[in-house]
Amino acid sequence: RRVERLMYGFMNGELKPSEVFDLDMFARTYAIGDLFGHHHSLDIYNMRFYLNPITGLIEPIPYDNQLINQISKIGLVGEKYLHLGNNNLDDNLIESQKGGNEKDLIGGLFADYEFTKKYMHYLREYSSKKWLDDFFEKISKKEEKVLSLLHRSYPWYKFLHKGTIYNNQKY
Repeated sequence: RRVERLMYGFMNGELKPSEVFDLDMFARTYAIGDLFGHHHSLDIYNMRFYLNPITGLIEPIPYDNQLINQISKIGLVGEKYLHLGNNNLDDNLIESQKGGNEKDLIGGLFADYEFTKKYMHYLREYSSKKWLDDFFEKISKKEEKVLSLLHRSYPWYKFLHKGTIYNNQKY
C-alpha cells in the first residue's frame, strides 16, 4: 500500500521525487546505463523496484541488460528525457508528465533539479578514465574466474567490449 501511495502521489504531482525515490540510486543507475550504452534495463517495463524499509524510498533494480553498445548511436538517457521536463531544471512537474506511462516516471525524475544534478555528477564520475581504469582493475581477478568458468562451455568467447565502454566514457 505504501508503494501505491508514493507512486500515486508522485504521478499526480503531490510528492516530489525526493519524497518517493532514492535519487542517488536512480542517478547512479541511469549514469551506469549510459556508460554501457544500452537502455533496455532502464525502461520502466524492465525495471524492478524495491521499497527500502529503512529509508522508506523506492530504489531501482535494473533488469534484463546483456548488451553493451556505443552510446553515440542512441545518446544519453538524459538527452532523451530532459525535454519532457523544464530545460531550466525547474523542480515542478509539468502537466504533460502527469498520468501513468513510462515517460511520466523517467521524465518526472529528469524534471527534478536535485535528481538531474545527481545524474550529472555520476556521469562526470563514471566518465572519468581513472574511475573506469580502477573499476576494471578492481574486477580483474573476478573477471578471470568468471571467464574461466564460461570458457568450459564456450572456449571461444572473449569479452570484446572494454573498448566500447571506454568510447562511451569519452562520449
